Amino acid sequence: MSFLLCIETATDICSVAVFENGQLRAECRAEKPLSHAARLTSLIDACCRQADRPLKEMDGLAVSIGPGSFTSLRIGLSTAKGIVYALDKPLLPLSSLAILAAGARSAMTQTSGVLLVPMIDARRMEVYCAAYSPDLEQIAEPHPLVLEADSMNKWTQNYTTLVLCGNGSPKAQPLYQGDAFQYGPDTSLARYMGKLAHRAWTRKEFADTAYVEPFYLKAPHITTPKKVL
Repeated sequence: MSFLLCIETATDICSVAVFENGQLRAECRAEKPLSHAARLTSLIDACCRQADRPLKEMDGLAVSIGPGSFTSLRIGLSTAKGIVYALDKPLLPLSSLAILAAGARSAMTQTSGVLLVPMIDARRMEVYCAAYSPDLEQIAEPHPLVLEADSMNKWTQNYTTLVLCGNGSPKAQPLYQGDAFQYGPDTSLARYMGKLAHRAWTRKEFADTAYVEPFYLKAPHITTPKKVL
């Protein structure tokens, strides 16, 4: 039996969930976008109370490590590290793209010939994406992708249906239409982390807490003010 706390902060919505053996016991999320720093710890407390499971009795903690928002990922991972250090619990890092794929998979009934393609907005016409089977096994590693008319051809040759999801998928929708394309949820939430977290727990895919870092895919783009004060 495993009780796992899951934290998702890769995109605009901060969310927390508690799972028992992969089954959702409780979920809390911030209604206001981009309120991760202000709300995360209170969400964790509320979610544990809702699940009737004290934080110290969790068997492990799963956290999204990216790609995604640089600041939000740092908030989520640093909070997770503090908890597992203090309570001596294992840390399970999960790809935010895999979590998006799990969300799309949860809404599907037909899986034959399907490829899940989660996308996180990387500005302009670029996204961070990956590809997963309906069993959430990784088919293509996370990578940056500029969306062009033929960007999906490498997958449409082998799969009858591509399910595009995540907050980058609205940019793809004007380019990719027809029976070969479907569109899933655009929000990454902790409620979709249960199967992935339980699988990682079963496989003992624990991180070295001292060294695990956010997975950005690209270095932060930091600019300096043009005006000299």
